[in-house]
Amino acid sequence: MCYKRFIPCLILALLSLWAGMSLTSCSREKVDLEDVNVVDLQIHRFVLSSKKEPALSSVFFSIDHKNGTIINKKALPYGTVLDSVMMHISTATSAKKLQVAINDGEYHDWQTTDSLWLRDCHTLHLTVTDESGEMTKNYTVTLNHYDYEPTTFVWNLMSGVALPDLNATYADVVTHGDKAYLVAVVGGSTVLYATDKNNPMLWSLLPTSGLTGACRQIAVAEDGRAWILTEAGKLYQSDNFAQWTEVAPGGNVSALLGGMVWPQGSHTLALLGEKDGKLCFATNIDGVFTWREEAPKSFPVRNFSAQLYRSNNHPMLRVVGGVSRAGEAVDSVWISSNGNDWIALKLDSAAIPASVEKGALVATSSDGNLYYYATEYREGVKRLAVSYSTDKGITWRRGGADVMLPANPLYAGGYPHSFVCAFGSSTYNIYQFGGVSSSGTFFSELWKGVLKLNENNSN
Repeated sequence: MCYKRFIPCLILALLSLWAGMSLTSCSREKVDLEDVNVVDLQIHRFVLSSKKEPALSSVFFSIDHKNGTIINKKALPYGTVLDSVMMHISTATSAKKLQVAINDGEYHDWQTTDSLWLRDCHTLHLTVTDESGEMTKNYTVTLNHYDYEPTTFVWNLMSGVALPDLNATYADVVTHGDKAYLVAVVGGSTVLYATDKNNPMLWSLLPTSGLTGACRQIAVAEDGRAWILTEAGKLYQSDNFAQWTEVAPGGNVSALLGGMVWPQGSHTLALLGEKDGKLCFATNIDGVFTWREEAPKSFPVRNFSAQLYRSNNHPMLRVVGGVSRAGEAVDSVWISSNGNDWIALKLDSAAIPASVEKGALVATSSDGNLYYYATEYREGVKRLAVSYSTDKGITWRRGGADVMLPANPLYAGGYPHSFVCAFGSSTYNIYQFGGVSSSGTFFSELWKGVLKLNENNSN
């Protein structure tokens, strides 16, 4: 009886063992097949490059085949522009097709000659497919980069700066190329100093000729042609900031709104002047003066900050702040594409400091953000104030003084000057004059403001 029961049990055990071996074999065969699939479709090399950003090709991306991830552990250099990027990918021999999706977008077939717009990209999704289309391997590329809070600066007082100790009644800074030029009025005469705008340690006095009188305003076109309007209403022109020639303004000019140069080489100087008791716009195009429309009563006539910039590769002019013809401080922003027609932007209330004193308008070259520094009275004390724009000057917001302005102890009793001077470098630094000279009227210090960077990885 025991023997008869043993035989069926033995057979059952053998059948179970065989079934288990078969299942194990199938499972192993499946794992091996998956391993082959992964290996044959792996991405072995991932590199990004851009003609505008030569350093991009040296950024190293590590590849995790098991988890299907690709990431640059060292963040992309701050200010890296990813608007025309090439991918260089090496894959296994079985990989015949690759599709790409940017962020949460749709997948598209990718060719080696395709360039990608990755300016706002945090993740790239890649799908590698074999010739049959049955085997695929997915990768997620994370672009680890630096970003910043545009309202936070780290300010440091620069040491060893050879700033001129001037008893100035007026001062302004303009930039062209890699130079910054300080224009100041001392004893009724105009003096100019030049420095490297990316390393403004040494300021050299420029030997000027042909320029007389006190500067009221200076304007500079993209090619370096500069104009100075004096308090006496005389207009001077120069192509090197050293040799100046008096030119006929063409009318009773009271302000320079900016200079533009066109592709054919002609220059347009936008002006503001008095005609028949009215304040009117005017242009001086290569010496030909033309009166334009009457300016609105709210348009500033002095102490405004003017800026030349580009929009869609077209020269534009921007005027911020200033004082109206009635002597009132204005908190407006005006723009023009030709120097003739001006549009006032719609701003929130008090978005721009309303100051009767001249402010400073600065752009950070790496991102085009704008910062406007001016004085205003708070609790009966004249203080520095700042506004900023992160959308190319369309909208403006007030900035916090504690994180956006130098903490100068000499300003505890109020800002001591009747004008603000600041300029930007070729990267993301802003330099602002500060302190009081031995004469008690001008600057003896230079502050360097650096945008506070944060390593950002949205994933």
